[in-house]
Amino acid sequence: MQMLARYPRSVGDGDRVGPRAQGAAGRAASRSPAAMARGTHLSGPTAAALLLVVAILGAAAPGMTDAAKILAVLPHSGHTHFKVFEPLLKGLAAKGHNVLVLSHYPQAKPPPRYEDISLVGAMPSLEATLELSHLERLTPFGDFAEITRIGQASCEPTFTLPEVAALLESNRTFDIVLTEVFNTDCFLGFAYRYRPAPFVALSSSMLMPWGYGRIGAPLSSSYSPNLFLGLAPPLSLPQRVVNAAFTLAVNAYWKVFRLTSAYTVVNRYFGPRVPPLEAIAANTSLVLLNTHHSVHGPQPWPPGVVEIGGVHIDDPKPLSKVR
Repeated sequence: MQMLARYPRSVGDGDRVGPRAQGAAGRAASRSPAAMARGTHLSGPTAAALLLVVAILGAAAPGMTDAAKILAVLPHSGHTHFKVFEPLLKGLAAKGHNVLVLSHYPQAKPPPRYEDISLVGAMPSLEATLELSHLERLTPFGDFAEITRIGQASCEPTFTLPEVAALLESNRTFDIVLTEVFNTDCFLGFAYRYRPAPFVALSSSMLMPWGYGRIGAPLSSSYSPNLFLGLAPPLSLPQRVVNAAFTLAVNAYWKVFRLTSAYTVVNRYFGPRVPPLEAIAANTSLVLLNTHHSVHGPQPWPPGVVEIGGVHIDDPKPLSKVR
């Protein structure tokens, strides 16, 4: 079964996460409304992800004492993606921060400090339009092409929504921007629009091949399987050759076609002076991956990449007693 059918594999200028950001975590938490909401119960991975985001905030604005204003741009219409990120967003709101979320899945009863801009209707729901039989017939490259085509097709409809246009034309500011590193980079325009706020990239699966360079992670085809191929380490010599050739091909296609198209859209909605999207992406402060080395194998991630596999899984509830 190809990647689309099995996806996701769940289990300003931003500084890389290092001692400065990590040391700021405690200070930021003690000064912010998070300190008043420690009674909120969160699962381990969710709590860890929250701490990292607070660390970024503390490093970016060491004098900040109020609740942070957080913008989360999650325009992919696949529900499985949003289900991974939703606990993190709700957790940030529960900790006292103000969270504005652009997504196809607005809350029926939003919790306090959680605000939605609904993207419903901008793109068809993938669950309603993609047939499993079609996905199973895709080759690895066809899988890649289909995913990135969906991403590129979501750019214009999202930016033309009146609510999104009103946000971009308003004077609202944000302290941090959350984006998804997945099938298009056109939404990096939000990171440029609200600079110098740092921005954090979220991934509901293994990191996409084009996501390594933006955070300084080594992409070695000898031990890092391309997620479109479905390979598992350790790789044999023939697998390494196929892995290297395929990774070079998809990254070249991404840069020449998808990134160029995305940049054209960004110029249209954010102005002609927007720097190259690769330059914006290089300022990523943190990447949170819904992976774990016990499942996907160890990777030489730099400090700015953190695995939060299982972030969407709640703590188990006690079983009812049988009399």
